[in-house]
Amino acid sequence: MLYFLFFLNGILSCAENEKPLTGIPSAAEIRSQIEFIAADELMGRQPGTAGCDKAADFIAHKFRDFDLQVLPGGSNFYQTIDFINTGPPTKGNVVLSDQTFSLNENLLQITGPALHGKFQYIFLGYGATAKDFIGHSLKDKVLITKLGKADLTGSGGFRFSEEKRNLAAKLGAVALLEISPAELTWERLQYYFGRWQSKPVNATAEANIPHFYLAGDNGKLGEVLREKTSGKMTIDTPGMAKRQFQSSNILGYIPGRDARNQDEYILLCAHYDHIGTGLQKPGATLADSIFNGARDNGIGVVALLAAAQYLATNPARRPIIILALTAEETGLHGSQFFVENSPVPLEKIIFVLNSDGAGVTDESIATIIGLEKTSAAVAIRSGIKRAGLEPIVDPVPAMHLFERSDNISFAKKGIPAVTVSPGFHQFGGELTATYHQPNDDISIDFPFDYLRKFSTAFAFAARAIADLEERPIWCKGEKYEQAARRLYQR
Repeated sequence: MLYFLFFLNGILSCAENEKPLTGIPSAAEIRSQIEFIAADELMGRQPGTAGCDKAADFIAHKFRDFDLQVLPGGSNFYQTIDFINTGPPTKGNVVLSDQTFSLNENLLQITGPALHGKFQYIFLGYGATAKDFIGHSLKDKVLITKLGKADLTGSGGFRFSEEKRNLAAKLGAVALLEISPAELTWERLQYYFGRWQSKPVNATAEANIPHFYLAGDNGKLGEVLREKTSGKMTIDTPGMAKRQFQSSNILGYIPGRDARNQDEYILLCAHYDHIGTGLQKPGATLADSIFNGARDNGIGVVALLAAAQYLATNPARRPIIILALTAEETGLHGSQFFVENSPVPLEKIIFVLNSDGAGVTDESIATIIGLEKTSAAVAIRSGIKRAGLEPIVDPVPAMHLFERSDNISFAKKGIPAVTVSPGFHQFGGELTATYHQPNDDISIDFPFDYLRKFSTAFAFAARAIADLEERPIWCKGEKYEQAARRLYQR
């Protein structure tokens, strides 16, 4: 019965299907938008740079062109975020067990202030839970552990780092040193953590103690520490370098046509930032070190603008929020900031349709991440098919793509959220040849025709969701169903 009701909720009205396709951007408009977003002059749209600000202003200008409104209570299209940017120190060292480990060689500091002096250390294996510390004092000591925990090792161990650092600080440690396994080489550590990282200034406070990764231990240090689990060591670090900057989410509003649904917002989003420039980035050369981000996520931005233009011309039953997000590439910070500082009460946002992707390898489809998770599936399929594409479900669920784009920030709050991606069947090969590479630009083979069809599909899917008779919900048993019950009190 539930699935039957979902089907009924997803049926589009015949009247909507018969309307002329006014408001769909022309091929020339689509092309000009992607050429601007991915231009070399924007220098890869890294938050905190002039290029990213130009992209934001371009989007806001388009909102004005389309007659989008400022959200009630707002003064303009900008939601400005104060960021702090931190970079690892390159000079300093740790001396442990008669071995010297040097910053920028085989030792990386990922967070924390300066620290100089001799300290007692304690080695506690993985040191992953409070039980591991029973009978041991960390007060004024350096905690040394293996990276991660017993059931979360290798690169997965990075996801546990913040929790471990907070626990160590709470128990009085002055620093944390995690020893990575041999397969996590210095090159890999440097790639993931050896660059400047940004987060909103008002983000959840983290423990402010120095935290180090020691690269690719060959087992020798681990053997020594197992024999001598406590002793003395020396730390000499100037701490993380810091600078502050601002970047903005850009948001507009389209009123709905049905007064009965004016407190049920559909939010459409796509991130407009990318990873900037730099010869130190993998793939960069002297000939080209600009990471243009035409596919990631220029395509998503153009699709968002197409939906804004179409829905402003053809108002849906429910009101629409159009949200261009900053700082996705640095950790979903733009969307996380929005859900914590939404100008609209979150319980009034009933669905989020996000557009993000790495590129396209099949121009006959659109890949929908999370399609089967909500009751909006039929509406989404109808909208995608109406534009001439075939919707497919996530082809690589093992990669957890649902948790790797801005939709997850909303899902964690309980809001049903789905990501529409350009068509792909596997995350590799041709797709990754341009992913986060300088050749993700407007090349001779860029899929302009597909871009227009994909953008139209995103707009039609958004309209189909916004016109549903019943509000969309998580399917029974989905991970975020309980969060939705708390949010919506249903």
